[in-house]
Amino acid sequence: MAKDAPFDPYEIGARNSDPELGALQPFPDAPRRMPPLKLFGLFAIGVVVVAVVRDGVGGPGPQAKGSCTQPSFAVNKTAVDQFEVVRWSASGPSGSTILLGLDSTSATAVSREALLGRRTLSGCSVSGQFGLRAAPGDHTVTAYLIRADGTASTIATEKLSLSAP
Repeated sequence: MAKDAPFDPYEIGARNSDPELGALQPFPDAPRRMPPLKLFGLFAIGVVVVAVVRDGVGGPGPQAKGSCTQPSFAVNKTAVDQFEVVRWSASGPSGSTILLGLDSTSATAVSREALLGRRTLSGCSVSGQFGLRAAPGDHTVTAYLIRADGTASTIATEKLSLSAP
């Protein structure tokens, strides 16, 4: 007997003649498939939801409590896992540059390995994010303000406790 037909012709006739079994279908309905575009849309929504819940993406970052005349610096976390993203913001005179260094003592001592970010202030504020590739332990992130004339000054230093994932 063939595997693809659940009933033979004799059984189909017998079932159709019986009033109780007459409504049975000889072949069950094939399961319906979800259209690929709809399936992709559900997958994309799931990825966005997971990203928002896991990292708080799209949420407000830290707000530096400074102004165009009084520079300031803030980070959103002080205890992070290795390779975790830290968001930051800074404020100060427009046209200046913010330089972030990891475990640095001065703006000129910031090496390429310790450089976390360099951004130019536009509209008196700037923000960004960085991931830490340092060894687990206690570290400091220092924000330096480099003015248009080339002079540098320390804005703030934040302590970060870095743990292994």
